Amino acid sequence: MTKLRPAPALSMAVPAGPAYAPPMTILLTGFEPFGANSENPSRDIVSAVDTAWDQKRELITQVLPVEYDAAGAAILDLIARHQPRAVLMLGLMEAAPRARLERVALNLDDASLADNAGITRRGDTIVGAAPLALKTRLDLNALSDGLEAKGHGVDISNHAGAYICNHIYYEALFRIAEMGAPTPCLFVHVPSYPDAEEERAQYLAAHTALARDLLGLICE
Repeated sequence: MTKLRPAPALSMAVPAGPAYAPPMTILLTGFEPFGANSENPSRDIVSAVDTAWDQKRELITQVLPVEYDAAGAAILDLIARHQPRAVLMLGLMEAAPRARLERVALNLDDASLADNAGITRRGDTIVGAAPLALKTRLDLNALSDGLEAKGHGVDISNHAGAYICNHIYYEALFRIAEMGAPTPCLFVHVPSYPDAEEERAQYLAAHTALARDLLGLICE
């Protein structure tokens, strides 16, 4: 049985007054391999974006463990310590034909696959006495159009699953709302690497460019 983290009073208000200025820090995360996957392209994309980063804003990157408690604690700590201007989280969805912008996170852990710590959760609540679902404040239709104009085809999804990807998405959205911050936050699922070895470099280059362009659009 999951030990629930109780939900404090949730404020959606943005801090008022001229003293508030969003930090110029961006948080980008991916995941380690899990299950039968010996690699996770989200980890490689994060590393590639970090290596080539040349923007004025500071980029904080982190590869998260595929563990409910450890990943949830890590994303909360990163947000609390860095108070980022924007949060973009990447994860692998093997069945996805192309990248998916996730609109909603559910307050639910429910997957037959155990996490990398051997924990299985079926129908467990993430945050006690909190909304069943939280939605990103970003306009995903506008983001999709902006990415399309830059040559990236993406899908919009209303279901991020109920495994670790959804878990950290809900934790992040809830904490940002709890802080009353205007921080845009988004989870994006990326597809598996192609089987053909010669196509892998092209995949990584394309998805690295997608992540960079998406961060640019989010921070406009």
